[in-house]
Amino acid sequence: MNTIRVRLFAGVAGAICRDSTDVVVDRELTAAGLLRQLSESHPAAGGLLGRSRVAVNMEYVPADHVIRPGDDVAVVPPVSGG
Repeated sequence: MNTIRVRLFAGVAGAICRDSTDVVVDRELTAAGLLRQLSESHPAAGGLLGRSRVAVNMEYVPADHVIRPGDDVAVVPPVSGG
């Protein structure tokens, strides 16, 4: 098993009440799987996580991207400006 540190931003960090969380990985984990796992662990952020993007090594990745041990992983919710 591996543990991946996931950095959280904006509304996701607010809903989970922290700016990062550790995720235990016991099998291949995709970006979509990460968002699902975080939604299950933190239901208050579920709706926002469903619209968030995953960045790996500072680049947004597609849902089927496999996260590897040692990757720099971040969850970035949609933002609006004005």
